[in-house]
Amino acid sequence: MRSWIDQAVALTYLRIGEVRAAREVLGPPPHRPSETLVAALIALADRRPDEATRLSAIVRRDTPRPRLLATLIDARAAVLRDDADAAIASARLAMHIALEHGFLRSVLDYGTALLPEFAAACVTAAEAEFVSNLRDELALSAVSLDRRRPRDASGLSGRELDVLRYLATHLTTREIAQALHVSRNTVKSHMQHLYRKLGVGSRSAAVERARVLQFLR
Repeated sequence: MRSWIDQAVALTYLRIGEVRAAREVLGPPPHRPSETLVAALIALADRRPDEATRLSAIVRRDTPRPRLLATLIDARAAVLRDDADAAIASARLAMHIALEHGFLRSVLDYGTALLPEFAAACVTAAEAEFVSNLRDELALSAVSLDRRRPRDASGLSGRELDVLRYLATHLTTREIAQALHVSRNTVKSHMQHLYRKLGVGSRSAAVERARVLQFLR
């Protein structure tokens, strides 16, 4: 039985563009209701908008973040189908959810491709500010990458990269060790090596630095 840990890992892989890895972690259908968000995002990455829309319709939307992600999926699927009106309508709804609950990071993770649709959907000053903040965050990431990219960005081992991807989730060190089938001390050792190579002193700083260097998205 696939666990919530697998789903968190699959989402992390999707954020960094590793669609094949996300698909392998999630596993083949049939998928449980709790897995449909991940499956829908994979369908989008595979450019299967009808499948993505079908799956997003199954997602429970009684809490804000799943509702936001499902709406972003609807908007991106509409873009793939060249349905501009539907894409803008869904983008505006997603923007309202993100504004209400402060979900800028989730939009940056899963909805930056919708920036033209967000801009087209703007009516109020708050919506215009939201789009401006999105653009600022994207520009800041690009500037930081140019200024801080090391000469040799290949200094992380494959296992360290595996651990780094898990650090971007909410998993504990123990849970990361279980997912990687290694000891907790081994994970801690990899984390210390990561911190040293990235020039940081904490997990959150390592994730932020990795995003700037485009090891993570």
